[in-house]
Amino acid sequence: MAYQASAKRETSSALADLLWLALPLAVLAIIALRTIATGTVVFPDPQHLAYETGDYYRYVNMALPNGDPRYISQPPFLYRLLVPLAVHGLVLLGATLNDSFMLITLLSCGLATVCAYYLARGARLGRAEATCAALAYVTLQWAVAYNIRDFYLVDPTTQALLALALLAIQRRHFVDAAIIMTIGALCKETIYLAVAVAVVQLVRPHLGDVRTLRMAVGARLR
Repeated sequence: MAYQASAKRETSSALADLLWLALPLAVLAIIALRTIATGTVVFPDPQHLAYETGDYYRYVNMALPNGDPRYISQPPFLYRLLVPLAVHGLVLLGATLNDSFMLITLLSCGLATVCAYYLARGARLGRAEATCAALAYVTLQWAVAYNIRDFYLVDPTTQALLALALLAIQRRHFVDAAIIMTIGALCKETIYLAVAVAVVQLVRPHLGDVRTLRMAVGARLR
């Protein structure tokens, strides 16, 4: 009976979280539709300022079956394989290049939004505050709208994997976090920002022991 009551409370709590998550996800959808409607970058566009220097030209050529070797072999882009390989696979399955990049970008922004909400909940914030945290993310111009406009970039996927790794670290699922960071390293090297957080989470429970040892040593040296 107690187990059933606990399961019922957990189900009710999960449903409440989903309802609160609906608002930031709806705002994300509106921002995405507005950004797409006002115009996204076009590939190839020789008149675009990023034609020769833009990051996304590297990723597009890495995803194409017959990509230009000049763009494919340039570090550090050649190590950021995850998104171009995923797009390449979708293209081989019959999807268009643009649709594949856009799908991955939108799914990544959605995942990052969900992670932002649950990171706030994991920090013991209420549902309203967690919703505000997720809304703060989706309304960041350079984090969301910009990346939807330049949807050939790998940054949205990096953000999603970084947020997912932080969520695993927050819940002390360090093996899961290590797997996520290993996968994320194939997306962009900034995923290693999560390593510092993992180290802090690992060390923090032992800080009391360190203080006790320091005090004991100090007492003996007096």
